Amino acid sequence: MQRSKPYGNLHVLSSIQCTSYGSCSLLELAIGGIAGFLGVSGFGYHLYKMMKTKETKIMTYHMMAFLGIGIAMWAMYGITLRDPVIYVTNIAMTGILIGIVVYKIGSEKSLIIQI
Repeated sequence: MQRSKPYGNLHVLSSIQCTSYGSCSLLELAIGGIAGFLGVSGFGYHLYKMMKTKETKIMTYHMMAFLGIGIAMWAMYGITLRDPVIYVTNIAMTGILIGIVVYKIGSEKSLIIQI
């Protein structure tokens, strides 16, 4: 469903739907955007902390697998709703999770080589 939203003299074509019940309001986009930013920032902080301390024990492979499945399902849910706040946030979190997995595998390989 497309609708035109007036912003001053500009009309912006918007096809964003936040729920199956109707279109997104600006408040819903703001709340979702802030929540997504905080979620990605918190997740990214773990990657930063792991790289700084070189300690990866806190992130187990089982935990990352469950997180990855959950994040992928949220991204698919956002795509089915055509809600960019949900799917963009979860795609970004998937990228960070892939970075964590790559860093964890790399740090474990270097640990084996040192021993």
